[in-house]
Amino acid sequence: MSNLTIEQVEKDFAHWRSHKNGHEKIPERLWAKVAILLSFHHHTQVLRRLGITNGQARNKKLLPRVAVSHEPLVNSLIKIPTEQPLSHDSTSNLASIMIERGETHLTLKSPSNEQFQFIINQLFK
Repeated sequence: MSNLTIEQVEKDFAHWRSHKNGHEKIPERLWAKVAILLSFHHHTQVLRRLGITNGQARNKKLLPRVAVSHEPLVNSLIKIPTEQPLSHDSTSNLASIMIERGETHLTLKSPSNEQFQFIINQLFK
């Protein structure tokens, strides 16, 4: 693991911002540090702390491009089966699924085998 910390890079960005001339672009040496941090930390945490937008990171190919859909969001929702089997074994209460997208979180506690399989199938479509 790299010895580079978010705090160190945050200081580097603060120093660069205090000494830059006008609308100077972020130097490549700082982008290289951002790339290292992104390999060890969630992008939301890194970008927020460093004052970088998702768009800037995408332009540097540090984040994947998001496909823009012109379909209404409602049509893209997937219904997760909600019927639970009548009997559970004792280990099923220990399982949960958490899905994160940006600041949105979905948690399914004690999902059925059908729900697990449905989500796996959707992820690997």
